[in-house]
Amino acid sequence: MSVTKFYVDQEIFITGGSGFIGKALIEKIMRSFPEFSKIYVLLRSKVNKSADERLQILLKDPVFERVRREQPQNFQKIFSIAGDCKELGLGISPDDRKRIENVTMIFHSAASVRFDDNFKDAILLNTRGAFELIKIAEGLKKLKAFIHISTTYSNPDRHVVEEKIYPPLADWRTTIKLAEHYDTKMLNILFAKYSSHQPNTYTFTKHLAEHIVNDHRHKIPILLYRPSIVVSSIFEPVPGWIDNFNGPIGLLIACGLGILRTSHANPNVRADIVPVDVCVQGLILAGYKLGNLIEATREDQLLEVVNCSNALIRTFCFGKIIELGRTIIRKNPLEKCMWLPSGSITDNVIWHYVRLQRRIFMSCQALYKFYTTQWLFLNDNFLALKNVIPPEDFKIYVLMRNKGGKTADQRLRILLKDPVFNRAQEEQPESFKNIFAIAGDCKELGLGISPVDRKRIENVTMIFHSAASVRFDDNFKDAILLNTRGAFELIKIAEGLKKLKAFIHISTTYSNPDRHVVEEKIYPPLADWRTTIKLAEHYDTKMLNILFAKYSSHQPNTYTFTKHLAEQIVNDSRDKIPILLYRPSMVTSSLLEPVPGWLDNFNGPIGLLVACGAGVMMTNYSNPNIKADMVTIDVTVQGLLLAGYKIGNRFEPMTLDKPLDVLHCSRANVKPVTYGALTEAGKRLVRQNPFEKFIWLPCGSVTTNPILHYTRNQRRIAMASQALQTFYTTQWLFSNEKFLELESLISSEDLDKLRLFQYMKAELDTLIWRGIGGCKEFLLREPPNATQSARLRLKFFFFMHYLAQFVGAVLIGRLMYFLYKKLCSTA
Repeated sequence: MSVTKFYVDQEIFITGGSGFIGKALIEKIMRSFPEFSKIYVLLRSKVNKSADERLQILLKDPVFERVRREQPQNFQKIFSIAGDCKELGLGISPDDRKRIENVTMIFHSAASVRFDDNFKDAILLNTRGAFELIKIAEGLKKLKAFIHISTTYSNPDRHVVEEKIYPPLADWRTTIKLAEHYDTKMLNILFAKYSSHQPNTYTFTKHLAEHIVNDHRHKIPILLYRPSIVVSSIFEPVPGWIDNFNGPIGLLIACGLGILRTSHANPNVRADIVPVDVCVQGLILAGYKLGNLIEATREDQLLEVVNCSNALIRTFCFGKIIELGRTIIRKNPLEKCMWLPSGSITDNVIWHYVRLQRRIFMSCQALYKFYTTQWLFLNDNFLALKNVIPPEDFKIYVLMRNKGGKTADQRLRILLKDPVFNRAQEEQPESFKNIFAIAGDCKELGLGISPVDRKRIENVTMIFHSAASVRFDDNFKDAILLNTRGAFELIKIAEGLKKLKAFIHISTTYSNPDRHVVEEKIYPPLADWRTTIKLAEHYDTKMLNILFAKYSSHQPNTYTFTKHLAEQIVNDSRDKIPILLYRPSMVTSSLLEPVPGWLDNFNGPIGLLVACGAGVMMTNYSNPNIKADMVTIDVTVQGLLLAGYKIGNRFEPMTLDKPLDVLHCSRANVKPVTYGALTEAGKRLVRQNPFEKFIWLPCGSVTTNPILHYTRNQRRIAMASQALQTFYTTQWLFSNEKFLELESLISSEDLDKLRLFQYMKAELDTLIWRGIGGCKEFLLREPPNATQSARLRLKFFFFMHYLAQFVGAVLIGRLMYFLYKKLCSTA
């Protein structure tokens, strides 16, 4: 029976389907063996998305483009199974257990490949997860093949690894019990001793899982499949396909960008890498081989082990790979290289992990307080918001002043023509008829709303109070009337709205700037808000400005102080209306919605970005070690919508004995980044995308003496970490005779679909060239072949690189000659 015929009508269960190998395996089966019956993919419900929703997202991955063209009908045969490999029984429901009872093949690919994972998590996923799946497999009466995917590095203390099981380093049953009964911290402390000093939790827990497989070899048809280092595809589904920056690919990108200059590796050690399409086709053949076994494996028989490795077919040393990579990446450079692509290998320890930062925002001297003080804004409540917003019919009333000879209605019409609404005009043009202006002013009593307009808004169900003066140098009187009394006046109106479901008061995380750790709660008031409002109503601007520093307990500005007082008003009203306090940190331009980078003012970071980009400002007053906290406007707005949803669905009325709901829309403890790092990114990236009218080279530096800079952290390129040094400095040999025997199973009918052994013989130049093309196309979203501008930039960096070396050498030479002459003259 051919491989193609074997896979006809098979029901296949795959774990790890959202991973690199899993995606490639699903794609290959769908495209080359289209007569399979069903594929079930185990997926966790994650980030407020069900397993079914995650499957639909997965199937839109670019890796499936080819199968979408060639076998589109097969997408109807892919089904999700909700579960989690860390859970007992994999967390699969009884109904889903019933759905998979006719499964004939299992490919177990799920694993945590993080080398720095907690010992507890690694045991539960990599070790106990395998055991739980095997227990399920024992109940599948039609099962023909169970392929457990491990790694050739599961026995890293052995430098020659045969296709067999080695003695266990620990008992897998005891290890699982440890994970079930002890906490993470305790297990992390025990790891080194317990694992016999294995290099990391990944290799050790995969080693233990192999012994679970071995102990069950007589109960189910099972095979152990060990790939070595899996890299981008050589041919299928397209040359160079990859979906992550792990392992060698991360190093390749770091070198190509000109960031990484050296690598900790032994240049004479042979690398063992296999393309993902080789790995997947080997898996398919392993399933075919196991599924065609006539006799069941007896307990006295050895487990079938297959090492998917390449060292005995094509021998590549790390030194040779570095040299070829350097040569090829100069022929096909990355679009955004920062310096001449280079690289060398050393046996000494060096570094790793490089973060690329894409967008930049700079700050002015008025913000120095926020750049020189460390805050931590705890935001557990914000992060716990649900990602569900049911669509409803709506009306939106916008409070607007009559201004500049224009009425509120006229100003609303002008507002709705702003470019920010272009996307809404295209996608939801009918919604504009539901937007209405309400004439008023937040500085006025009753907000200046007329009785007629008060009648119009009597059915309002939600209020978002965003109006505020954000000027740090605003008069104390004006700031009180707008930021503090304005909140009070709106709350009084809200108390008369019988249908009100949610009132969201927008404050700032900086409303308590004297506290360096700010929790999602109300802090004691610095002054009485009622007294403060009376002061603003009875004293003039000059008098209040004189009083401000002493009255506010020396707060940095009128903005933070008056917003602090407004929070006290909200807190005092929590038992009267359904109200929530929402504190964003520094709000910057949009990340994605409505369009990437949208902003409508020069306030804060943007104004100084322009000054830096124009070459006017050279230094920034900030502490380079302080963590910045900025959120994009689209993140802020979506959080507001969710906050409204949360408070609007609260069933129990709030009482004064319960604390106010407070949410921090902040990100420093999610994606921490320092001002120093942000400044460097700003300086670099503004040169990559310069302004049209700059008058000098965009520059900038961080100093604790006054002036400029601020930036925002964005995208990461994951580089190979120092944890990989064990694998770059130790020589292994993975014997793979049984793997090579798989070639004999390929019939003439299957030759066009299973070319893995041809792929394995490809030249190293071909592997690296296609790997680079895949990095550019699938990871960096660049054309696979370099544009003319990239090549010109590369030539420029070549010139600058060698010019700098030449000038440096000349200067050092002249200095040495001068010192020599000086010494000779004194002698």
